[in-house]
Order: sequence, then C-alpha cells, then structure tokens
Amino acid sequence: MKILLARLARLYQLPYTLLAAALLLLSPLLQRSFAGSPLIPAPESYAALAGKGVYSLLLNALASLGDMVVLVSVLIGLASAALAHILAARFTKNKETRMLLVILFLISPFFVATFTRLAPETLGIPLLLLCLLFKRRLARGLTALVLALVNPALALPALIALLFLKQDKRSWLPGIVAAIPLALLVTRPSYTTPLLELGTVGGLSFIIVTLALIEAALRWRDASQRRAIVLFVLALLVAPWHPSLFILAGLASIPLAAQLITRLDRRTWIVADARPLTLLLIGCSLLFLLLVHEGMVAAQEPSLNTVRTLVLARGGVMLAPPELAPIISHFSGAQPLLDKRSCTLKPSLCLDVTTLYDARRLADAQPIIQRYGITSLLITKEMREGGVWRYDEDGLLFLLAHSDSFLKVSDAPELWLTNESRG
Repeated sequence: MKILLARLARLYQLPYTLLAAALLLLSPLLQRSFAGSPLIPAPESYAALAGKGVYSLLLNALASLGDMVVLVSVLIGLASAALAHILAARFTKNKETRMLLVILFLISPFFVATFTRLAPETLGIPLLLLCLLFKRRLARGLTALVLALVNPALALPALIALLFLKQDKRSWLPGIVAAIPLALLVTRPSYTTPLLELGTVGGLSFIIVTLALIEAALRWRDASQRRAIVLFVLALLVAPWHPSLFILAGLASIPLAAQLITRLDRRTWIVADARPLTLLLIGCSLLFLLLVHEGMVAAQEPSLNTVRTLVLARGGVMLAPPELAPIISHFSGAQPLLDKRSCTLKPSLCLDVTTLYDARRLADAQPIIQRYGITSLLITKEMREGGVWRYDEDGLLFLLAHSDSFLKVSDAPELWLTNESRG
C-alpha cells in the first residue's frame, strides 16, 4: 500500500488535479445531456437565476449562454481545485498527505454539488481559499470584504481565517464564537439542509467526517490542538443551519481525515494484512459514495419529463411540492402556490393544502381550490410513494380519479387541470 501511495503521489501535479476536477464536474452534466434533461440541475439553480443578489446579476448578464451558463460554475470549480492544490502545501510537507488532502477536497459532496449547479457558493469558495492562502493581513481583509458582499454566510470562515492565522491566537476563539450569531443573522436559515450526504445531494461526506472525528479524538491529548478541535466540532454543529456553512465544516474535516489516513498507513500493524485491508475499505467506501453522489446530481430535477409536463400548464396557480417552485416559475407560465418558506410565513396555507390532500369529497376540496385560485395540480412519484399518500385510493388521489372536475393531461409527473383553469 505504501508503494501504491508513493506512485500516486508522483501524479500530484496541478495539471492532474485540474483534469480530475474537470472529470468529476462534467460527468453528471454529460449524463444529464445524454438523458435530454436541462443541463442546469437543482431547483436552487433556478432560484438563483430569478434572484436579485450580486450572483444573480452576474447570471443575468450571461443569460445569452442559456443552459451553458452552468459551465461558469465548472470553471470556478477548477479555479478552486487549483487553489486547494496550492494551499495543501501550507498544511504539511509530506507529499502523500497533500495528495490525499486534494483528493478528499475533490470528492467531497459540497464540491461536486456546488460546482455542478448555479449557487452563490461558487464564488465564495475560491474567495475563502484565497483568504487562507494570502499571507498579508491586508490582502486577507480585502478578500474577506469581497466575500462578505458576495456571500455573507461564508464571511464567517473568512473571519476565522483572519483570526486563526494571527500570531497571537489567545483571543481568536471568543471572536469566532461571537461571530457565529452575527453570520447566522445576516443569512437566511435553512433548517431542512441535511448534515450528511447519505441519500441526498450535498451535505458532508459520512466517511470523511468519521475519519476527521477519529483524528480529532486522537489529537485531543495535545492541549495545543484542543481549540482547533473545538472549532471543528462547532463547525459541524452549525453546518445544517445554512448550505454555505457546509463549506466551513467540509474544509475543516478534510485535513483531519487526510492526516488520519496517513497515520494509518505509517503505523505499525500487528496483523500484516490489516493495513492494506483498512485502507482499501476506506478507499472503496469513498469511491462508492462519490459514484452514488454523482448519480444523484445527474438525476436531479428538472428532468426531461418534468419540463414536458410543465409546458402543458395553462398559467394560473399550480399546487406542487414546494421544492419545485423555482423550476415551475422558470419552465411554465404558472405561479407556484407553495415554496420552501410558505409554511413558515403562512401556516394557514399549509394547513389548507394538507386538508386538500386529505379530501375525498369534492365538497371538501372545491372551496380550497377556489379560495386560492388553483388551476393545476402537479403530482410526483415521490408524493404517491409515501411523501403525501401511500395508496392510490388515499385522499385527493381518490377524488382525482373519480371526479369529472379534474382533467389529467400528463402522466410523468401527473398534471391535473381543475375547473378553475377551464373556467
């Protein structure tokens, strides 16, 4: 195994890093292209297209590129990979550890998910890496200021970089703790963000975080390392609050995980076969999670069938899963009734929608449909398979199939028109 790592370390050169990053980022986009789906994945991408921030203004300036605008994210991802390659030399002189650090950075879910879609974090990550890379405090401060304008949530890790890289480290931890509430106040929280990537797009890698926690536990004996360990655990705790904060937790876990893998390779094992088997298990686990994650990125909405269905909408108001709201606004003339903030801002609306989904009689459903002017309903496979209903005769599904007040115009996903659209 040592010979294998040594040979791989010979490939630790910037051109190979950029080539690996390009393959990882272009692979899911090519899969989407072959499937006929729009090249831009994820509802968040279409929310960014319709936004009003600095990043959205940049996207609007590049509107002539169409779906190819997602390649801008890929190029920024390549720049981030190059910065990570350069920055790795700051952490260790060992070439094998630097190689492992860059590999873990490239296969991290936040890297693949971020740079294959349109998101403000695409601009934030290279700026954050520059904050860590610059040695002059003035350069770090100016970069952090630009980062705060582009993505306020990532200003927190930038502040950490400014404080942590000072020679006097006695006061940086209280400053970080005080900065966290401020960073959370200037960002819009997202409580539904998953912590780990298991079964979801994005999040933190379960394997990398586990390795990092083991390394942190081993380093706890060193009193000089405890503040950094507290910072790492704190980063994991705040990560689900906002997608941007995953970058903080992800970047903090990667060096620790790389150090543990190096430690496992260097240590003396009582059983000779234990070392290669352990490292092989870790490698296969990382490869499996990477392939699964890339497949999920490629399969994200909007799919070809979803776009074909939304085109059939006749304007008006569409009742659909809230996570699809940006896609509905982009591809159809309909206005989505629900979005991710609806239940927080309008609890009564969500209560009425729940009542509508449970309704088996037209007398119960019609008043709600008329109250909100619902002209179409989008029923996805996930809704039928436990998301809302479990059986074909549950609630509104029974009414849709046995009432002349609804007209089915599409099967995958299902689009039903109401009397409001025809009246």
